[in-house]
Amino acid sequence: MPIGMMPNTHYKWQRCQFPPNSTLYIFSDGLYEVLQENQQYIGLEAFIDLLGKNNQRQNVDYILESIIDRQASVTASDDMSLMMIQLP
Repeated sequence: MPIGMMPNTHYKWQRCQFPPNSTLYIFSDGLYEVLQENQQYIGLEAFIDLLGKNNQRQNVDYILESIIDRQASVTASDDMSLMMIQLP
């Protein structure tokens, strides 16, 4: 969901609860819309699988390096924004 991009947009306030020891990821589409050497995009499902595997490492750098390693070109074609929040 784009936040802050469209003027006069109204958002509904909601609250949700996460189980203890959860990890919340907030990310841009540039992380899964990366073109790989095989000319295929990583895709959202593969990116979510990567996040699931990351639970053992708990490291944003590992995720970003994994994506950059799969990228076909030297420079990214889109922004790559990622925030990881570890909940107690």
